[in-house]
Amino acid sequence: MLLFDFNVGIGRGASLSGGAFDTASDLLEEMTRLGIGEALVYHRMAAEADVEKGNRRLIELLRGNLRLHPCWAMAPAVFGDLPEASSWVRIAAENGVRAVRLFPAHS
Repeated sequence: MLLFDFNVGIGRGASLSGGAFDTASDLLEEMTRLGIGEALVYHRMAAEADVEKGNRRLIELLRGNLRLHPCWAMAPAVFGDLPEASSWVRIAAENGVRAVRLFPAHS
């Protein structure tokens, strides 16, 4: 039985806990080694630093890969620097994103 991992980060983050995967190929190699068939993947840059840039980078990294499913990071538009929720959802859907992680305390 292959597993579906729903908590996978790709890219470099502030912490190296759980490993760091710079490419989809690196991540897929480790998933295969561990018997993980598919994964819901977020970009660590989106979670820790720049939400929009990290989400765009995620789409670039995962494009065309059927085993890796994009999961966008989203944060509230408190300071007017991020899209409103309806815009997030529309843009995510246009990019094939069907899951999100919320970071309400994103700095």
